[in-house]
Amino acid sequence: MKLLSGSYPTKKKKYNEKILQIGEGNFIRAFVDWMIDEMNTKELFQGSVVTLQPTPRGKVVPNLNAQNGRFTLFTRGIQDGKRVESSRVVDAISRGVNPYVDWESALKIAENEEIEFIFSNTTEAGIQYKQEDYDFEQPPLSFPGKLVHLLYRRFQHFNGHSEKGWVIIPCELVENNGDHLQKICLQIIDDWQLPFQFKEWVMNACNFCNTLVDRIVPGYPRENEEAFQQQLDYEDSLMTVAEPYHLFVIEGPQDLPEKLPFLQAGLNVKFEAVEPYRKLKVMLLNGPHTMLAIMGLLNSFQTVKEAMENKVIHRWILSTMENEIIPYLPKELKSEAHQYVESVIDRFSNPFIQHRLVDISLNSVAKWQARLLPSLEVFFEKEGKLPKGIVLSLAGLFQFYRVAQVGDQFMNEEKSYTIRDNFDDFQLFYSYWKTSQKERDIQATLQKFIGKPVSYLEELSSAIHEMLLLQNREGIMHTIEGVTKNENNRLS
Repeated sequence: MKLLSGSYPTKKKKYNEKILQIGEGNFIRAFVDWMIDEMNTKELFQGSVVTLQPTPRGKVVPNLNAQNGRFTLFTRGIQDGKRVESSRVVDAISRGVNPYVDWESALKIAENEEIEFIFSNTTEAGIQYKQEDYDFEQPPLSFPGKLVHLLYRRFQHFNGHSEKGWVIIPCELVENNGDHLQKICLQIIDDWQLPFQFKEWVMNACNFCNTLVDRIVPGYPRENEEAFQQQLDYEDSLMTVAEPYHLFVIEGPQDLPEKLPFLQAGLNVKFEAVEPYRKLKVMLLNGPHTMLAIMGLLNSFQTVKEAMENKVIHRWILSTMENEIIPYLPKELKSEAHQYVESVIDRFSNPFIQHRLVDISLNSVAKWQARLLPSLEVFFEKEGKLPKGIVLSLAGLFQFYRVAQVGDQFMNEEKSYTIRDNFDDFQLFYSYWKTSQKERDIQATLQKFIGKPVSYLEELSSAIHEMLLLQNREGIMHTIEGVTKNENNRLS
């Protein structure tokens, strides 16, 4: 069987390099490179990607070069309620460069006049400030350090020309990632005492875009590698799996939609402010994910799919989103919300992705505060009452931490899941079960949990106390069913 390489037949053209990509992992290949390939297939962009290995330990670049930049993307999931299974060879990458082996070749990329864009995905840890010495002969370890080196080479090569700056589009899951990356780069420029003219060029000639990326990419199908390989008539060491859904929101210069014609290619890309879409994702994807993790594990489910196959939990999640969250979103989000919920339900029901609830449950206390507490507060502010579907998940949070400490982790006494959380957050809820377990103890816990005076504290404490009694008396599933039956979804 042939390797998926330059000798393997393909109808696709190879284009000149227009994009430098820092990062070569599964996500960026199944997200950005797939999008570039979509545009090239329709002859809208006509440019290729040169990718840079971000860390010394990477192993992807040699395999990419052996396969002439190509890899197979399997798309598997539910889209518009229908099962989707497809595969394609993505052929957007021209070559990979390992800067730790050939730093000069990496820097030479900055001299290419045709390259206008930098995309990156170096994980959240990649966009962090790290104090490093300036050495023009060696690559820095940090992503921002490498970026400053590359920008400085470009600045020098084009004599600081104002139209030779790059559009930098980070895909790391960091809030205001473009602003944050620019701030770090400017700090590094100061650390290295590089010319002020260069700093001005970075601030004025380069665009650091804030972005939001959303796609589940399980990556290389290691657990059933052989079954996937049998679907191909070539060997592919870089095949990867992704769900059909994708969303890319980019805050950038006005001419960016023309230069990157994602929209003309039919891709779900928004050239708009990121913050509204971040709220939509947090409130309608991340929030329900946290609800599912807590109540699913309490009911001994192992994965998102398994929990969503239960009709009671499915109705509760959908009812909470439609009745307690969507009506209270900012006006500019409501037009997108119902369609987004449909996509979320499709994604939660994906039969091909085994998204473990115990993984989602990591740091559940902080996640609940960030993802669900704002929805509870907006609902109460508008209605003067509490949203019972959301409150039920908070009562579940109390049950979830009814545990015994085991070493550095916490095993539930009755269920088979492991608690992974900040010790102080864990202790906050665990301490309730070591007290008299009266309503006043719930109120004391909630006061610390919410962290500020609120008018609904007494009412919330009473509601959770009633739900905990009901859960202990009649079972958690029966409690969920009872809460969902009443479409009013308000606690009086």
